[in-house]
Amino acid sequence: MIPMRGGSVCACLWLAATLFAQQPESAQLASIIGKMRDNLAKIPNYTCTQSIERRHPGDDCPACEYRDRLRLEVAVFDAREHFAWPGAGGFEDRDIMELTGGGAVILSDFAGLATGIFVRDRADYAFSGETTVGGRRALRYAYKVAAQDSGFRVRMNQTEGVVGYAGSFWADGETLDLLKLEAQVAEIPAQLDLRQANIVVEYHRVRIGGSDFLLPRTSNSLVVPRRGFQTRNRTVYSACHQYVSESTIRYGESGEGAAAPPRAPGRIAEASAPPGLAVDTVLANSVDLSQCAVGDAVTLVVASSAHSGGFRVPKGALLRGRITRFVERTEPKPLTVLGLRVSTLEIGGQRMVFQGRLRDAWGIAGGPRQLKFPFVVDRADALIYIDPGHPQVPKNYHFLWITPPREKQ
Repeated sequence: MIPMRGGSVCACLWLAATLFAQQPESAQLASIIGKMRDNLAKIPNYTCTQSIERRHPGDDCPACEYRDRLRLEVAVFDAREHFAWPGAGGFEDRDIMELTGGGAVILSDFAGLATGIFVRDRADYAFSGETTVGGRRALRYAYKVAAQDSGFRVRMNQTEGVVGYAGSFWADGETLDLLKLEAQVAEIPAQLDLRQANIVVEYHRVRIGGSDFLLPRTSNSLVVPRRGFQTRNRTVYSACHQYVSESTIRYGESGEGAAAPPRAPGRIAEASAPPGLAVDTVLANSVDLSQCAVGDAVTLVVASSAHSGGFRVPKGALLRGRITRFVERTEPKPLTVLGLRVSTLEIGGQRMVFQGRLRDAWGIAGGPRQLKFPFVVDRADALIYIDPGHPQVPKNYHFLWITPPREKQ
């Protein structure tokens, strides 16, 4: 009798497992996981533009609200994410904090989060019913991923750690494509200055290398440190395309999935502009304060020829730089701080290092008074203070730069 009782138990367990495997939500879950595994395994190396907007109170003004914007290129190859300024011509192993200036950054939106859920075979799942996402019928599943099985990284200022996470994901009820996933971190390492972090990632299909792949479209996150104030981040991914090689990265403004013609990276020569060189320049294009972001390139045109010793800069030469800071104080009194840094002087297609500091800035005379924004110089950065009555720094606004004088022996 005992063998038969054991056999009956085994048969019941086998029957239960068989019935579970035949449940529609179980079969659909297997298909969703299979599609995501195939997607992550086959997607070629690629790069996207990553635009990040962060909202946070001020460290010295809890009643104030600040907003800043960053724009980076993120490339996924060699099983990791690599970052660069837009149009920089190549990806280096630079710390993302060097580019973003610190603060809270959630990493691995592209692969780490999804890999832990769909690839490593360590997640726990539970069907949570049907709902709608963006007007489409969607299947919802709860999941949990332990820290030791996670590739999900969070950076807080100078510390970084891998965390566990749990949440839900939604898949299209017809195609079984992943539509959205939510995650809340857990098992936070002691060295990480983090109390809470939540993230929501929305997915869509993008053509990469001749095929369509599921990639993040947006992500929204809330980061609450153990000390200090919470930060809300919104990230938008655009202009995704295949990453080919360091010398043929293609950046384009023609829309998602589109690739512009290859562009040479334009190496900067070792030569530097001489000391004591004063160069009057004007903005080649206006800076739209509603759209610009840290990382955006800025071009200035030399307005009049300049000399230092036997070195001459002709009118029409170019100074190139980037926006290094963009912070909007929205409460209690609106104010925008725009940071500019120039780094390259281009004469007749030849480039050299230009370590200029801002000496003066002014607008074109017109109307009752001349437009002039106050500014300060913070090392290599020119910080321009703009009140809300001005939506842009206009084209042809003057910036007078001067290279440091030669040090006395």
